[in-house]
Amino acid sequence: MTYIDVIIENLQKAQDESNAANQKRFDEAKSLYDEIIAQFSEGGAFEQGIEAQIGTASKKSVAQARQSLVSSGLSNVSSRANLEKKFEAGVGRTMRLKGSDIRQQGLSRARTAKAGLIERVEDTGPSPTFIADLASKSGSR
Repeated sequence: MTYIDVIIENLQKAQDESNAANQKRFDEAKSLYDEIIAQFSEGGAFEQGIEAQIGTASKKSVAQARQSLVSSGLSNVSSRANLEKKFEAGVGRTMRLKGSDIRQQGLSRARTAKAGLIERVEDTGPSPTFIADLASKSGSR
């Protein structure tokens, strides 16, 4: 094996190790973006959190309103359904619309960031000019 063959072999080995490390980082970053996208996707953790908040707020609001009706002697069986409908028409719908807007913005940002990551990926390595220069210099030895 000639001197230049050893140099080229070492360069290739270093390049392969560098590319493997870069690929690992790229895969990890893509995986993180995929997790974020899943959280903001329809039915994901973000939407589930909004629904949980709406459910909690609804129960609290309906319970307070029912207590007020009981205290004033106006409680009846159909009042609970009416209170839930009122909450949904007023607060629930507004919270869902705001949550959906925030979810869509987060999803858009995550998708854009992931696309930017993919777009910026470049394999790096010694340029053909560098190798030719190295070869010509080694020939003078």
